[in-house]
Amino acid sequence: MGYINKPICSSLYANTGFGDCYFDPALIKGAIKVPSTFSIAEANVAALQTYLQDAAWDDSPASRIFPVHNFGALTDNTEAPTIQTKGYGAKKLVRDGYIDWTFEYTMGGPVFNGELRKYNGGGSYWIFYDENGALIGRNDNGSLKGIPMEIFYVPTWKPADGSNAASYFIQFSFDPKYINQQVGFLAADFDVSEVVGLQDVVLSVYNSATNVHKIQAVTRISGVNLYDAGFDTELAAAGQWTATNDQTGAAFTITTVAADAAGSGFTVTLDTTAWTALTTGDTVTINLDVPSALQTAGVPGYEGVEVQVTK
Repeated sequence: MGYINKPICSSLYANTGFGDCYFDPALIKGAIKVPSTFSIAEANVAALQTYLQDAAWDDSPASRIFPVHNFGALTDNTEAPTIQTKGYGAKKLVRDGYIDWTFEYTMGGPVFNGELRKYNGGGSYWIFYDENGALIGRNDNGSLKGIPMEIFYVPTWKPADGSNAASYFIQFSFDPKYINQQVGFLAADFDVSEVVGLQDVVLSVYNSATNVHKIQAVTRISGVNLYDAGFDTELAAAGQWTATNDQTGAAFTITTVAADAAGSGFTVTLDTTAWTALTTGDTVTINLDVPSALQTAGVPGYEGVEVQVTK
């Protein structure tokens, strides 16, 4: 049948014709971290901006996407291909060099840089976008998916030196096949930088008296107090907060939440009976409700960072 000792040769071929219009990537201006299973299918294209924004504000961090914008410069350290020179002088291609891109980004500061460093290592998936709004990833059976990174690295920031402002960098290294043989792209008809990630809101207690706790809600990176930002009415509702008995894992009833103008915060009153039943030293974790609930209440784009109170 001819199968024994049959050489394994490639049957691939590539036609070289093309029309007047073709995809030619422009300056890469940002990237979006996505779950490995995240994809943009044809059904998502008509309302793509909404699809991406909803994913950026998903209640589940495991299903969420994380956009990073404002790339301002590129250093391309992509490896040269590995070519072996034989003893008689013939050359043989061993492998392509890995893509290695380092972008300088221009906004966010040291706190944001520190947050990005939590992703350092490999195994994350990213979709890039260019200045014309083209999303660039890998084509997976007609859907756009993230490119798996061998290395994702955010170094510590560089301080201003009198000639240059403080600098922040982000490095991506990955197999070149994902943006060559497997490249996928999709033209967005909106400014991709308008898809924004959630802001962490750090809760802190500034006064406690038995079961009554006064709490400020301040964004981690920008230091904006949500009370002062005009959300004093929206967050002055027990339904926008959660409490958990740390000893049992059960929900802990919040009786009321009221705005506290003097402290630019909120007075959270826990159920008196349940608080009395706690043992001295027991703790209750207080947090804001999930992002979708906050958005419905008129507080879009935020996620609480819990705080513990102790009896």
